[in-house]
Amino acid sequence: MCDFEELETLRWDLRQRCADIIMAGGEGDVEGNMSSIDALMVLYERHLNVAPETAGDPDRDRFVLSRGSAIAAYYAILCERGFLDYDDVRSGFLQFDSPFVGQPSRELLGIEACTGALGHGLAVAMGIALAAKMYGRPYRTYVLIGEDELPTGVVWEAAARASSLELENLCAIVVACPPPDVPPDEEGQLEARWSALGWNVVSVDGHDLVGLDRALSRAAEAAGRPTAIVARTVRGYGSAPTQGDVACHCKLPRAGGVGGWSRVASEGEPRREGARNA
Repeated sequence: MCDFEELETLRWDLRQRCADIIMAGGEGDVEGNMSSIDALMVLYERHLNVAPETAGDPDRDRFVLSRGSAIAAYYAILCERGFLDYDDVRSGFLQFDSPFVGQPSRELLGIEACTGALGHGLAVAMGIALAAKMYGRPYRTYVLIGEDELPTGVVWEAAARASSLELENLCAIVVACPPPDVPPDEEGQLEARWSALGWNVVSVDGHDLVGLDRALSRAAEAAGRPTAIVARTVRGYGSAPTQGDVACHCKLPRAGGVGGWSRVASEGEPRREGARNA
């Protein structure tokens, strides 16, 4: 298990690898990947009970990526954990006849479910969690959802059903990255919706590694109901050419590229020196 000093270094290495994967493939959502990668990293490095050698263990924890726009970040994490080879992913991403496609595929080691159509990941994860409850299995199920999926009705149908089934072994990480024009008085409504459906709700800064770790620990301790972790994030977090840039949604970066990745200064401006290429 990585400590937080190690995670602080790893988060920038993973961003560089993720950016390299996107640029090599010639397509990808920098915004969605960079706003999701911290939550994925903390989950895999400190909470998810699965490894390449236990990928077939019936008691392994499960993870479902519903937010398909974060696929490059997912690949980067799976490479770091030893499920995939980084050079293979970078050279094959979005290439003809390659298994490294633009959405999660069960053809690859470590990926539990095929997703892609917005909003379906939570229903899939709910079914996996229900199976654990029915058969007395100890594993937990996690799903990462993007805020852009929430207008689809299947998300809320699955959320209501998971609550009625008291699936305390289910945790949804909701990456909240609203458009810049959302009025401040709407903050908190997302948490209220999940809470109204009977979910245990935890709100956290999606780039606060300690906060994410605590939120995941609280989810594991919740009794009698599933947990929704609302992780509020910044678009393209970590590099000056992309941070806060709506134009990076499902597009390659504009002139200047993604830059390098390093710690974000206390005033919130990213510093680009000292980044390490993978």
